[in-house]
Amino acid sequence: MSSVTGFSYHMTMNENTGSPVIPTPTGTDLAALVDALRDANRLLARAVLLAGRLAGSGVCERVEGLPLEHFIGLAARMTGADRRMVVAAGETLAALPTVARLFADGDLSWGQVRAIVCAAKRLTAAERAELDARIDATLAEHGGADAFDPDGLVWAVDAAVEELRPAAAE
Repeated sequence: MSSVTGFSYHMTMNENTGSPVIPTPTGTDLAALVDALRDANRLLARAVLLAGRLAGSGVCERVEGLPLEHFIGLAARMTGADRRMVVAAGETLAALPTVARLFADGDLSWGQVRAIVCAAKRLTAAERAELDARIDATLAEHGGADAFDPDGLVWAVDAAVEELRPAAAE
């Protein structure tokens, strides 16, 4: 049996057949799913922003004797790809304050942030500042992140990156 903040999962077995008994899903389960996903995004935002703050500071090396990525892997059981993404996203969001704020406020999902970070990583610091300003202006003009579906917002960011770096896009 495992328990995650008010939700427990355990397998009940049918005594006659030995097969698992799967409970009938309800609307409560659907609401709990949405809450859990939103909570996960908020917690990931906090972790990513903290990783960005710690990256390159030497704090982890002084306190734990390990590089930050290695420590995250051991402490949080994250794969190499996941921990590199967490640290890279945190570092990139330092240059994208609008995106960082939207992520911290729960207006952007981890998936959207990963896509934005992947698009922005090939930009210079000045281009990242321009991208962030464009995102801020576009969202202000259209009434916030909810005016776009999740993929639509990522598409708009990709289009802005292509405008900023046409040679790289080709």
